[in-house]
Amino acid sequence: MKLLRWTCFFLAISLAGSGVVQAQTIADTARQERERRKAVESETGVRIPIVISVTPASTAGSIALEKATHDRDVARKALADAQQNLADLEDQFRRSGGLPGWSRPR
Repeated sequence: MKLLRWTCFFLAISLAGSGVVQAQTIADTARQERERRKAVESETGVRIPIVISVTPASTAGSIALEKATHDRDVARKALADAQQNLADLEDQFRRSGGLPGWSRPR
């Protein structure tokens, strides 16, 4: 058993930053949550239902990422439209006889 423990420890160290280490962290978090739930149940006498399925973080994060990407694209389009409108106004000003440089911000 000790050899298995040392092997797991060695693998965790050698694979630092990979999904194996993250899985260990998730397992530790799940164990701590089970212990916390049992403590609350014993103190209050109320049974807390166990959540079997949850939305993975990658799915929840991808929705936020899609929204942020969409917002960025909308902002880029609005910026491009504003720059085009400014260029059109400068052209209109120049054609109407405005002095060069007066239409540009300082």
